Amino acid sequence: MTTETESPINDPLLVDDVAMEPPKRVDLSAHQGLRGLLSLYVMIYHYFWYSTLQWELHGSALMPPFFVLSGFSLAVGYGSKPLAPGSACCGEAADGDRALDWRAFYRNRAARILPTHYLMNAASVPLSFLGYGLVSKNALVSAGVLTAVCATTWFGPNFGSFCAPSWTISTLCGFYLVFPWVAPRLQRAAGSPPWYAILGLGMPAGCCRVPTPPAEADATSLAAHMRLCFWAQLFSAAWSIGLGIATGMVGPMATMWAVPRFPVFLAGAYAGLLALRGGPAAVADAGLTARLYRCGTWASVADRSAFAVAFQLAALSVVAITVTDVYAALWLQLTLPDTWVALVLGLALDDASRTYRMLTTPAMLFFGKISMTLYLVHLPVMQYFTFFLRGAQPNGWRGDVWATCVSDDYDDDEQEDCEDAMRRFSRRRLIPPWSIAPLAVLSVVLAVALEKFFEAPMRALLRAKK
Repeated sequence: MTTETESPINDPLLVDDVAMEPPKRVDLSAHQGLRGLLSLYVMIYHYFWYSTLQWELHGSALMPPFFVLSGFSLAVGYGSKPLAPGSACCGEAADGDRALDWRAFYRNRAARILPTHYLMNAASVPLSFLGYGLVSKNALVSAGVLTAVCATTWFGPNFGSFCAPSWTISTLCGFYLVFPWVAPRLQRAAGSPPWYAILGLGMPAGCCRVPTPPAEADATSLAAHMRLCFWAQLFSAAWSIGLGIATGMVGPMATMWAVPRFPVFLAGAYAGLLALRGGPAAVADAGLTARLYRCGTWASVADRSAFAVAFQLAALSVVAITVTDVYAALWLQLTLPDTWVALVLGLALDDASRTYRMLTTPAMLFFGKISMTLYLVHLPVMQYFTFFLRGAQPNGWRGDVWATCVSDDYDDDEQEDCEDAMRRFSRRRLIPPWSIAPLAVLSVVLAVALEKFFEAPMRALLRAKK
């Protein structure tokens, strides 16, 4: 079990000065390597899926851990001392509680994610005019507005990111917007009934306030709230799928929309409080590893969780490539969040696992450092390469071609011709397999340059001063 005396927060989606009281019992170093591995896998998935091979490696199933990790890091960074309810926007801290400086919080969040988000979306705008982007001509203005306010996934699935991977940033921005409000309530959920995990977040400050219990009593209660969030995200995803069936966007409604994904973020936050306030000793005394995960140590929890994720991804990818797609990219996002929470907890509470050692190697920490820039830059790199290889699309904007193909103004013969044109349009957007390795190397080089010469300097310039 980790005995580190200092654990810096290494979170590519978290400003480095967020831990006002650096936690001494929670080791987050492996989380940086996990982010690096996730971003690297997403890049590889996209390059194989958008190649003429069109191999389904289920990279979309790796979105929930980004939300879990973000909630976990924020809870650890801001939850080291009790927060005063209502202090995020008004009022004074009392009874030894401290106020969460919401202005500094928002400024630091913006400094961390918005410069690169804006840069990559601006760089991706020409792709829509060339026929390789995602935004249709009629949605150009609305996409620009939603991208500018970082809200493309607040009202449904991705409604206009010029840089496709940046939808994740918009979803996280929705979580960050409400975090100063929910943070004190998350802390006071320990010792309260499990329903408080969700319903209690909407209570006005001071209403139904539950006194913060001693640290040794937190573990079981926080674990119950954490588990409730898993079932809440399943319920909200099922409800979203119903809306998706009505709109023809089943997957995006359940997996991109910030509303059904919010419980995943909350589960990560409760797990962070469990690790921080309970500490490894208190959590071990509560017997959570045995009751929740049937493991004796948190190291075994981490290794078994990592194996479960890797095995399912590998097996289902082989099935999708060789037999048929079973839509695992959708349902894995709904069934694996609990496993991701277990992995994140295990990595934070015990450094004896094989997974921990692998994720803290220099290579993984390197990719963790550039994870956000790599995540955002790799798809535009591929799209511009495809343009230089094949030229502009003769049929114009992607959205216009798609809208024509689903129009009711065409008879069956014309509709068939239109769909043939759409297939040709889509094939022109695919890259040859030989280009995957060079594009991956180029994306890593650009990600390193962006992180060193743009992201880090802009973060230091814009963040709140201590």
